[in-house]
Amino acid sequence: PPRWIEVLDDPFRPQPRMDRDTHGGMATSVGRIREDGVLENGFKYVLVSHNTKMGAAKGAILVAELLRAQGLLG
Repeated sequence: PPRWIEVLDDPFRPQPRMDRDTHGGMATSVGRIREDGVLENGFKYVLVSHNTKMGAAKGAILVAELLRAQGLLG
């Protein structure tokens, strides 16, 4: 995908039905980011990703592609 993480400004997003297929289901949508006073410098957020498309197999492939692009694999 062009970006693995999409940050949304809409206060009602992400929503599973609207955002799970972002970039063909291979990206994670993050939104509703706000401060959280429980921890120093803490924050809260909501994220949505497609479990079957961005599951273990394809997720592992993305990580391997990233490691190869960074020259960490032979």
